Amino acid sequence: MRVVRVIGEIRDGIYDLASGGGALKSAVVIADVLDVDLIKQQVLAGEFDWASCVKLIVDVKSILNKFQGGAGPSGGAASGGSVAQTESVGPDGKPTWGDVEAAMDAGAKDAAQQSYAFCRGLEFLLDKTKAVRIELANARLRLIAPVIKEHGVEYERNHMDKKLREGTISLERTRMWLRETIREEVFTGRIILDDLTVRDSTKATSYMTVLNRGVVALVTGAKPLRVAACPETLLLDVTRLAGMHATFRLHVLTASVLVVVAQRLGELHEKNPQFILNAIAAHLIVSAPLAGDLKCVIAMVHQKLEEMSEMDHKTLASLRDVLLKGVEANRPVPQLMGTRLRNVLFRGLEGGVVDMFKDDATTAV
Repeated sequence: MRVVRVIGEIRDGIYDLASGGGALKSAVVIADVLDVDLIKQQVLAGEFDWASCVKLIVDVKSILNKFQGGAGPSGGAASGGSVAQTESVGPDGKPTWGDVEAAMDAGAKDAAQQSYAFCRGLEFLLDKTKAVRIELANARLRLIAPVIKEHGVEYERNHMDKKLREGTISLERTRMWLRETIREEVFTGRIILDDLTVRDSTKATSYMTVLNRGVVALVTGAKPLRVAACPETLLLDVTRLAGMHATFRLHVLTASVLVVVAQRLGELHEKNPQFILNAIAAHLIVSAPLAGDLKCVIAMVHQKLEEMSEMDHKTLASLRDVLLKGVEANRPVPQLMGTRLRNVLFRGLEGGVVDMFKDDATTAV
């Protein structure tokens, strides 16, 4: 029976919560409230009536309230955030406790509504059990965060050294990455080789320049970084770097679109071009999952211009054709925007703060 399985899932989730601290175990005997075998027998015997349904929902909510009140792994909520609230609104239209109470009131008046009300109650409890588990796990992580921050790098370095000694990992790709970056920096004249190898006063600064330029190259390359090509020292960050690459490409595309559209708005003497450009930028950034499809991006721009500008259909069609050809990655405008955004990213790394991935980054290019 599906209902019994759901009750079992809720019970198992609460057992996991209780394993973190004895306060809850002493307050509520979970096995008595969520005795799945007994409930199954009562259902089969026709003895699990509406009153039993309501009592089960209310009792389990009471258990969750123990965590809402702060029954964490040490008997109190971890500092830095409250535990998930059992009254809160769930995502995607999930029921709140108020919804469940209303459904149960309707069930008390109309037996035909009882099945629906009980299912809503179980849905609420299952969702909130999962939410509390996640929040308590995060609370425990917050408790040990200072320790991780202080000793985590040292632990990872020692673990890396051990793998190098054992020969289970090499630094071949890391060395290749740094050599290529140094070669590029020396060739372009951005650093002098002696500053990196001879002059002690400049070694640290030059090395950080090489490291930052290398990271910029990984994030802004033609293709996203893959595990097989990732420097060994950055393998733990490969997913994050790939995500940064996608965001960089989105900003390049958005900036390129804005340049072309701004030029056309200027030619047409549009009254409030900056307002239109900001709206287009915001729309494209929010629609990031669709930004890989150039035609989809141009369609979104066309829609915004149709809503907000005074362009007629002929002008919009002409602009669409210009965008299709002008914002492809190998065209002059995207290449220029890519160079400018690389410089923004590099300056951010040099300053210790990277803000280029904020929604308003393209307006600063």
